[in-house]
Amino acid sequence: MTHERAEVEAGAARESTRLSSGSNDIARLNARRVALSTFVGVEAASFVLFLRLGRFAWFSGDEWDVLASRTAWDLGDLFRPHNEHWSTLPILAFRLLWSLVGLRTYVPYLAVTVTLHLIVAALLRAVMRRAHAGPWVSTAAATTFALFGSGFYNIEYAWQMAWGATLALGLGYLMLVDHAGAFDRRDAIGLAMGLAALMCSGVATTMIIVVGVAVLIRRGWRAALLHAGSLGAVYMLWLVAIGHSGYLRRASIGETLRFTARELSATFGAIGHLPGVGAALVVLLVVGLALAWGPLRGAALRERAAVPAALLFGAIVFLFLTGIGRGHDFSRVTPPLPASRYRYVAAALMLPALAVAADALGRRSKVLAPIALSILVIGVPGNVRVVADNATDLRTYKQFILSSPRLPISPALPRSLRPDRFGNPWLTMGWLRDGVASGRIPEPSGLTPTYVESRTLDLALQPASSATERPCVGLLKPVVRVLATGQVLTVKSGSIVVALELRGGAPSPTRLLHPGNQVAVAGPLRLRLSPAPANEAAVVCA
Repeated sequence: MTHERAEVEAGAARESTRLSSGSNDIARLNARRVALSTFVGVEAASFVLFLRLGRFAWFSGDEWDVLASRTAWDLGDLFRPHNEHWSTLPILAFRLLWSLVGLRTYVPYLAVTVTLHLIVAALLRAVMRRAHAGPWVSTAAATTFALFGSGFYNIEYAWQMAWGATLALGLGYLMLVDHAGAFDRRDAIGLAMGLAALMCSGVATTMIIVVGVAVLIRRGWRAALLHAGSLGAVYMLWLVAIGHSGYLRRASIGETLRFTARELSATFGAIGHLPGVGAALVVLLVVGLALAWGPLRGAALRERAAVPAALLFGAIVFLFLTGIGRGHDFSRVTPPLPASRYRYVAAALMLPALAVAADALGRRSKVLAPIALSILVIGVPGNVRVVADNATDLRTYKQFILSSPRLPISPALPRSLRPDRFGNPWLTMGWLRDGVASGRIPEPSGLTPTYVESRTLDLALQPASSATERPCVGLLKPVVRVLATGQVLTVKSGSIVVALELRGGAPSPTRLLHPGNQVAVAGPLRLRLSPAPANEAAVVCA
C-alpha cells in the first residue's frame, strides 16, 4: 500500500513538473512573440518618422553625379568609382528611380534608403538572437540602431542607400556562412551576396573581412580563404583596372590611428548619447563578454562568439580603413568634420557584441538586468532629437535648380553652363532642359517676377578669365551698359552694384561685384552699374 502510494505521489510530481515546464515554455514563447511584435512596431514607427522628417529633403551633393553625369547604358558610368566607391548597383537603382519619377519627388529615393536602414536593424536583431542574446535585449539593442539619429546621414540622404545595401547584403552573407561543415548552397548564395555588396560601396571590404574572420573562427582557414580570398581578388581586380582613380587621399599612420581611436570613442558616446553612458557601454562590453564567453570552450565558444566577435573587430577595421582616406582631412579641420556616416557603420558592427554582453549581465543578476537594458536604450530619445535637428530643408535650393531651365533666357544659355557652379560640378543647363522636355523635371512653384529677374542676372552674367577690355572709367554715379553675348565686364578696383535693367527702367534685384571679370553668356543684357555704398572709387571696363 505504501509502495503504491509512493508511486502515485511520484507520478503526480512528474506530471506537475511537466505542466510547470510546459507553462514556462509557453511563457517564454509569449515573451519572444511580444518582444518581436514590439520591434516590428518600432520599425513601422521609424519608417513613418524618418519619411516625415525628410519631407523637405531634396537632391544634393553626390546625387547629381549619378543623376546628371551617368547613365544605365554606359559601362564606364556604371563601373568607374564614385569618389573611391564601386557603386554599380546603387547607380542602377538611382537611374531606375530617375526613369520612373525623375525629379518630381524625392520620396521614393528616400524611402529606399530608409527601408534599407530598417532592414539592417532587423538583420542585426536576428544576429543577436543567433548569438543567444535574449529577445528583449535584442529588441532593445536593435531599437537603438533603428533610431540611431547620430547616423542621420545614412538615413536621411537618399544616395546613402549604397551603404545601407552594403550592410544589409553583408549581414545576410554573414548569417548564411555561419554554419558548421563543408561548402554548401548557403555558401554559394552568400558569395553572390558578397559580390553584390562589393558593387554597392567600399564598406563591403570591411564586411568581407568580417565574414573571413567569422568563418575562420567557426570553420577554419580553408573556408575563410575561399570566401575572403575569392571576393578580395574580385575587388582588387576592379581596383587595379578601374577603381584606383578614385583614391586620391592618404593619411599618415599617426593620423589614421588618431582618427580610428577618436571615432571609436565617439561611436560609444553617440550610442549612449548622454554624458558618461559611452564609458558605461565600454565597461558593459568588457565585463559582459567575459561573463558570456569565459565559461565556454571549443565548439560551443566558436559557435556563439564567431559572428559578434568578428563584427566587433570589423568596427575597428572599418574606422582604420576609413582613416587611411579621411584621417588627413579630419586632422586639419577645427572643429572636426562631421562623421555621422562612419559612426553609423561602427555602431551597427558593435551592437551585436553589446547585446550579448548586456544579456550575460542580465542573466547573472536580476538587479543588473534592468541596468544593462537601460544602458542600451537610454540614448534613444537623444538620438531621435539629433536626426530631427539635422533634417534638411532644401526647398529654396529646389526652387533654385528647377527654375533654371524655365527662365525666358534659358534657351539662349550654353548647354554646358552650370547653374550651381559652386557646389555642383555635374549639373548643366543642357541636362536640365532635356529633363524638362522628357517630363521628368517639374515646373517649380512660387516663381515671382523678382525671383526670375534675379536668377536671370545670375545665370546670364558668369565669371570669366577674359582679358580686361578698354576703355576703363571711374564709376562715380549709376550708368547703364548693354552687353551682347560674349562681351566682358571687368571691375578693376573697388566694388559695384549690378542690376538688370527692365522695361520701363525698373531695376531688378542687385548683385555685388568685386574685382574680376564677368562675361555675358547670353544677351543683350541691359545692366545698371552703380558704385557700392561706402566703398572706395570703383574702376569699370566694359
